Amino acid sequence: MLEPGTVLAQRFRILRPLAGDEESYVAEDQALRTTVALRRLPPLDEPLRREIQLARSLTHPNVIRVFELVGDGDGYLSMEFIEGETLAQRLARQGPLSAVAARNAAMQIVSAMDAVRGAGIVHGALRPESILLTTRSDGTPRAVVTGFLWTGAAADDQRDLESILATLGVRRDQLQPASVRPSRPRRKRWLLAAACAAVFAAAVYYRDEILAPPLSESAARWYREGETAIADGAYAKAEALFTQALREAPHDAAARCRLAEALQESDQRDRASAELLKALDARTRSRSDRLLREATQHYLTGDWEKALAASRARARVSGDSISAADVARLLDRAGRLEAARAEYEAVLRRYPSQPGPILQYARLLIANKQEKPAAQRLDEAERFYRALQNREGLAAIELERGRLTPNVSNAIAHARNAASLAEAAGSNALLVRARLLEAVRHAAGGDMPQSERMARDAVALAEKNSLGAVAAEGLIDLAEVVFTQLHLEEAARILQQARAIAQRFSAKRTDAEVSLRMGRVLARMGDEQRRREAHAHLDDAEKAFRGFGSKAGVVRALRARGDLYRLQSKLPLALEQQQRVARESDNEFDRTQARVAQAEIYMLQGNYLNSANLHAETAAYYRANRNPLLAQRYTLDQAQALRLVGRYDEAESLVRQIIDEGPLPGMRHRVEADMAAIDFGRRRFDRVFSRLEQITARLDPVKDKAYYDRRRYDLCMKYASAGWTAQAEKLCTEIAPHVRASERRYLDVLDALAMVSLQKRSYHRAARLARESLALSEANRMTESMFFTLMLLTRALHGAKDPHWVPTRERTRQALSHWQKEAGAEVVRQSLARWFIAEHWNSVQQLE
Repeated sequence: MLEPGTVLAQRFRILRPLAGDEESYVAEDQALRTTVALRRLPPLDEPLRREIQLARSLTHPNVIRVFELVGDGDGYLSMEFIEGETLAQRLARQGPLSAVAARNAAMQIVSAMDAVRGAGIVHGALRPESILLTTRSDGTPRAVVTGFLWTGAAADDQRDLESILATLGVRRDQLQPASVRPSRPRRKRWLLAAACAAVFAAAVYYRDEILAPPLSESAARWYREGETAIADGAYAKAEALFTQALREAPHDAAARCRLAEALQESDQRDRASAELLKALDARTRSRSDRLLREATQHYLTGDWEKALAASRARARVSGDSISAADVARLLDRAGRLEAARAEYEAVLRRYPSQPGPILQYARLLIANKQEKPAAQRLDEAERFYRALQNREGLAAIELERGRLTPNVSNAIAHARNAASLAEAAGSNALLVRARLLEAVRHAAGGDMPQSERMARDAVALAEKNSLGAVAAEGLIDLAEVVFTQLHLEEAARILQQARAIAQRFSAKRTDAEVSLRMGRVLARMGDEQRRREAHAHLDDAEKAFRGFGSKAGVVRALRARGDLYRLQSKLPLALEQQQRVARESDNEFDRTQARVAQAEIYMLQGNYLNSANLHAETAAYYRANRNPLLAQRYTLDQAQALRLVGRYDEAESLVRQIIDEGPLPGMRHRVEADMAAIDFGRRRFDRVFSRLEQITARLDPVKDKAYYDRRRYDLCMKYASAGWTAQAEKLCTEIAPHVRASERRYLDVLDALAMVSLQKRSYHRAARLARESLALSEANRMTESMFFTLMLLTRALHGAKDPHWVPTRERTRQALSHWQKEAGAEVVRQSLARWFIAEHWNSVQQLE
């Protein structure tokens, strides 16, 4: 008897004996900070080791999950810990179960024992004491078979099962759906003929199943372990296991299909296609095998609808965790992320102990920017992978953590851990990915020479092992980092290298990804020739992704084209592309990103009410998804848009909502600035400038550079609009050279200096500044800015006694009319109601 506090294998701390079982304990796995059950074993011999190995590969919601042997010779086995009471305890406590509860428990126990028998395992001690009754996360009852002895005969298990059913008061025939009989049976000769024909047709159709010899015990074991490895994401291990199974059963179609899938997931696409061709000529042993072959064939050829239909049919036939997870993975590969997420959630509700689906679900959460729940899921998957001693799964976890963390040093440490685990697991695909991730992170940290060396070595290793798609994808990630650092020519060069590798290895999906990224890079290069090339690349990417049936790829191509149109100042076309994203995506995150882009375009067009509405929807989405930082950010964007149409009370209410919640990091300075902007709209100038000057004084120009620059820009604009001439002249002149990179901010600063010049009666200088600002507004098709700058230019020309002020005033009126058509009369009316715009407009109208 072990005392509480005893530590086994320097890892498992005993918490208490497991109720009703002197040989089992509840323990804390100190390495993984989770609770497990420890079971004392009899002396280990080879048959018992083999049975436990089989049990480790068995995944069924009504069979307890077996993890690992504890230590060398400690004689304990770690297993899933489940809170609940045994069937014996339940019967002693409350007597017989209700008819519905008894039938439900009986069906689950029978399903569990079918799975046990199918895996070639003998239970050896099936009693009411070894049936655990608990509840699932959704509140439904769950019966779990525990207490395995792994000895005896299958006939004993069958006898014990019948005894359990008798204890529950359930007959076998009650577990089968009731048959429906016709009220008036009719006997006709043609029925006999039809039956014979049906039997003959079935014999022809299922001749493979009839003629195929059964798998040997060892081949069946390798196949089952391979399926578990696929579900866990251990593709190198799966490849080795299915290869071993095929040595004994070379004509088995299911093993060929699963091998093809493992190769495809490891990006060995040519080998995957070769295995699929062999599978098409191989024998199937069941309808489930036929559906697996059909699903694999359509998956490898990119026919997602047919692949999903076959996979769903197989899940209904098989009813196990592996086939259920197959459906979720197919949806994920097809880019139907919302549907994939829902499918993974359903799988994990039924099979909560499956690390493969947990990891895939975490990746979807990362794609949706739900980083905190993603990190929790990664921790959960790691606990299972460690318990199962699955190095390949642990390497995949480290890769995701390396991608998730913003800290360069931490990311490099995760990448190196992943590389070490991948080498130990024999997974070249994961090893290449780990080294390329480290190269990407070195680039992000500014160490380009080290990044280039690592990328070159990783690509060489990938090509040596025929992992061209892996190498190309890593280079795409590296190009993305270089792109964000605005080294555009270098990013284009890396993408060209990725394209050459992808085309050499016929990695068409990766080639489409290169087209998409190349379009984004060329769009930023500025000249129209490059932007025309960018459009061509994005057209190629969209066409390819549509051909693959990848909605996620299509949506990303549409979004990139929208950004390109925006760079070209074609705002209506940019808006149309983002609206297409919202229509075509089945992913709420993509639709939310499209709303953000539309809101920004509306802001540029001066359509502030539409922008406010979209920001409100975005804030609600992030609040519902428990991302308070982004919820606060977009609530403040909504407040800004409302303020710009003079709805100060509503704007202030939203800002005070953030103050009451408590501004999150990065939001405090903005909250203060937004309150100052609302006071500015109400012409409380002393309060405004005191607040903004205090905020600026608190900021470090180096450490808080972005906030510092933004606050000084705000002060420049507000000083000029309020007529604080000396302060505006000094500050706006000082910041003008620093904001030239942002055309919108630079033209605003030019307008501010033009206002200062008008106040100082320096009309020629005001006209020069306004013309420069007008050229930028026209180039970027910023309608409201054009109207405002034309007002300043009209006043400057009139003050300088330049006769061109008359046609310029007419241009101002035309710009106002165009703005009204584009943004709506009500939006323009509310904007003109703002005091500083109204004062300029009244002055222009009264000029003589």
